[in-house]
Amino acid sequence: MDATQSTRTRLRLHAELEDLATTRRELDNAAVAHAQAVAGLQAVQAELDATAFELERQRARVDASTRTISILRSTLRTLETFPPELLLAIFVEAAADHRNGSSWHVVDLDEAAIKIPYRLAAVCCHWRQTALCTPALWTRVQIPTPNDSIVESVEGLSRYLRLHLSLSRHAPIDISWDLALKRTDGDSATLEKNHMLEDSSLESLFAVIDPHAWRIRSLIVRTRALTFINMKKRRAVSLRTRLISLLIDLLRCPTPNLVEVAVRCTHRDRIEDEGFWQDFPQRQFPLLLPDAPQLRRLHIVDVPLFMRQGHPGLPALRSLSIEMSCSSRESELFSHTVSAAPQLDALSLNFAFPQAPSDLMVDSLPISCLELVGDALTEFANYARLSMPRLSSISLDAYILDNFTVTDAMTGSVVTLTILGDCIHFARCAVLQRFKAVEYVTIGLDGSDETDDDFLFSRLCDEAAPMWPRLCHLVLTGIENSSVDCDGVLRLVRVRARHGAANATEHTAGVQPLERVEFDQVSVPPHVAVQVKEIMGDRCTIL
Repeated sequence: MDATQSTRTRLRLHAELEDLATTRRELDNAAVAHAQAVAGLQAVQAELDATAFELERQRARVDASTRTISILRSTLRTLETFPPELLLAIFVEAAADHRNGSSWHVVDLDEAAIKIPYRLAAVCCHWRQTALCTPALWTRVQIPTPNDSIVESVEGLSRYLRLHLSLSRHAPIDISWDLALKRTDGDSATLEKNHMLEDSSLESLFAVIDPHAWRIRSLIVRTRALTFINMKKRRAVSLRTRLISLLIDLLRCPTPNLVEVAVRCTHRDRIEDEGFWQDFPQRQFPLLLPDAPQLRRLHIVDVPLFMRQGHPGLPALRSLSIEMSCSSRESELFSHTVSAAPQLDALSLNFAFPQAPSDLMVDSLPISCLELVGDALTEFANYARLSMPRLSSISLDAYILDNFTVTDAMTGSVVTLTILGDCIHFARCAVLQRFKAVEYVTIGLDGSDETDDDFLFSRLCDEAAPMWPRLCHLVLTGIENSSVDCDGVLRLVRVRARHGAANATEHTAGVQPLERVEFDQVSVPPHVAVQVKEIMGDRCTIL
């Protein structure tokens, strides 16, 4: 190789080396660019995935909202096209009285039930039209106590009453009224002004109801006094009301649809009621419930809701309960009231004060249930001369037994016996022993005096002549044991079980075994209760 060719080769090699260096630099740049592009692609892919996920989520929400709207539209179409007959039946059932645990004569306002007709009418036009055209939906009238502002509250209650009375049309109505009389502190002029304002307000409410008295099916009224005046000042001022007169005026109206009435007036211990007895006997007592042929239940507490002489009668009255705790009762009016109820089945009397014995104008009473509480026995002083052939259930205050005579008829007819009160001692137990036919006995004492339980159970467990030989169900509460062993119930269960076994063997109907016993831990201590439970099993209940 000559010098010229070698030089060219070297120049070419040098050029190739420079080209290789340039190419490597470009390769490195391309690798960096590729790495950056890959990173960018990954970021874009992640963003793409995120947007795809969000897209699917929003599509799912749209689909769910579409389904919900479809369901709601379908529901609304159903509500709008629901058969009126079925809708009417549902409305009436929804507005019915579903209270549990309350006695029929107790005012127990259901605030939720008051709102039901209005809520039903607010669902849609179809429901509103059906509600407004359903009289039975508006027949339940519950009147709560007015708020602090008497005038505003009475105006609202008047509108409420007029609406229900209008929409119920001519259907029978059920009125439940919690009527509280309020007296705030102040001087005599202020008290007189409040008295006149309250009387005026009550008159306006009764003026709305009175023309519809013929429609009343159930009338449940409770009155009470809310006075914020100390006792000393109450004695110095006269707190008055005309409430009784307004009630009397309502009850003087014909009530051909009336089935039950319960009026409890508890305001008279604080607020004087003008003309409570309507000036009887100086003036003739008003004729109350002059046309109530369907009345079945009457429960009155400290209100002069009695029948006078010449009353046309209450042919359907089956239950009569009278309680007088604030004043004595006019015996003549009681006699006429009982005489006006030829089908009376249950009679309950509770008097806080001794009454003059009534000369009942009947020789017999058709009652099957009799309850005497407090000083009610003085009213029934002549009961021994009465014929009560259907009497099968008696409930007495324990201390009434001190003067109670068990007639020969009661001995064989009374099956259910309830004794409540302070105690049962030797003399009272002797009276109870006269009830030879009783099968169901409840004794509930308050523990205010000592009960001779040892004597009671010795009579019940007597082998030769046991007390209450037909007893099958015994309930005991509040009996403080005076005996040492406190095992009276256990002995009774064992003795009656032996009698039952003997009856089965000899095929006789002698002393009956106990079918069920119920007691609390006061009457039967735990160590005895366990043994009774072992014998009776599920037929023993510890209260």
